[in-house]
Amino acid sequence: MKNRAVLGLFGCALLVLVAGCGTDNTPPAVDSTPTSPATSPAASAPVTSTPTATTPAVDPNAIAVGTVLSVVPPTGWEIIRGEPSTGGPSSICLAPQGNPHPLFGCGGVRIYYGQHLPGANASDYRAGEAAGWYSATDVQPCPIGQASAGNHLNGVTVGAKFENGLRPVGDHKASWNKWTATCKDGSRFTPQAWFLPTSKVLILDYLDHPETAAILNSAKFASDGAPLPPMPTYLTAHVKIVSGLTFTVRPFRTYGNDAAGKAYAVAHHLSYPFDDDYYDAPAGPTREITVDGNATCTGNVVLTQQNATNPDVPCNAFARHPGIPAGFWLRPGTNLAESVFEIFRP
Repeated sequence: MKNRAVLGLFGCALLVLVAGCGTDNTPPAVDSTPTSPATSPAASAPVTSTPTATTPAVDPNAIAVGTVLSVVPPTGWEIIRGEPSTGGPSSICLAPQGNPHPLFGCGGVRIYYGQHLPGANASDYRAGEAAGWYSATDVQPCPIGQASAGNHLNGVTVGAKFENGLRPVGDHKASWNKWTATCKDGSRFTPQAWFLPTSKVLILDYLDHPETAAILNSAKFASDGAPLPPMPTYLTAHVKIVSGLTFTVRPFRTYGNDAAGKAYAVAHHLSYPFDDDYYDAPAGPTREITVDGNATCTGNVVLTQQNATNPDVPCNAFARHPGIPAGFWLRPGTNLAESVFEIFRP
C-alpha cells in the first residue's frame, strides 16, 4: 500500500551530544526517553484534584512497525513489508513510488526490529563499525550510477570512513553513523543508520533521502505508552488464479524439520524429515483476496526472472506462475491485501 503522508542539533545541544557543554560532560543515554523535571510545590499550595488522563489519539497516517513503534510514511511512498521472523529481525521498507535505486531490496528507508539486527558481513549490528551498514557477504550492485562499469558489475565498495554521534528518533536517542561508500564507476553515496539497542530497532537510509528526517521525527514508541495502529494480518498461501485485483489462493502453514514438523508428519502419515527441509501444509479452504489498488507487489527471484535489481512487480505477474507461494499482509479483519510478496523456495 502506498501511504499519503531529524531534527538537527545545533549550538550547545550538539556539544552536549559530542563533548558536553560547560562542566557537565556526561553523555546522554542511548535509546532513552526524556523525563519531566521534578518540581517542589510550595508548602501552602492548595490541594487540587488530579485531572483524568486521556489516551492520545493515533495519527491516521501512521503505520505500525511490529508492536514496537509507529511512523508516518511520506506522502506517496510505498510500504513494503517483508516476511515476519521469530528468531531474527523483521523489517519494513518505506520507499518512493516504484522503489527506485534499491539496495538490499529497498530504495528508501528500511526499519528492522527484533533480535539479531543485521550488521557488517551478516553479523549482528554494532554502532561505530566501518562497514556496519553493509550486511551482505558479496558485492552488491551500486544503487546509483551505471548498471555496469565496462564489462563488469558496477559494484559497491564499502568505505571505512564514517561519522558517528547521537541523533533523535522521536523522543528517543539513537546511536547514529554515516558512511561514505563508492562504486566501481566512481559514484558516491552516504548510507546512514540509527540504532536503538533497548528498543531493538535499526533504521537504515542508504541514499540520504530528504524525507527521512520527517519519518524519524514521527516515531512513537509503545514503550512510552503511545498507542500504535493495528498491524495487518499475515497470511501465507499458494496463488491459484489472478483475475484483475482478485487473487484466488489456498492458505498454507510451513513446517520445518523440527519438533512441530515431526508431530505433523506423524499425525498425517508423511515421510520425515521433509524434502527440502520444509513442508507446506494446507491451512484452510481456498479463499479470495482482493489486492488494494495502491498495494505493492514484490518478487525476488521467480517473478523478477533472477536478474532484476528492483523487486517491485505488477501484481498480475503472479498469474504467470500458478501455485507460487506468496505472503499477504491483510488489513485487520478483512480480505483486502495492502502488500503481497513472493516467497522464494530454492
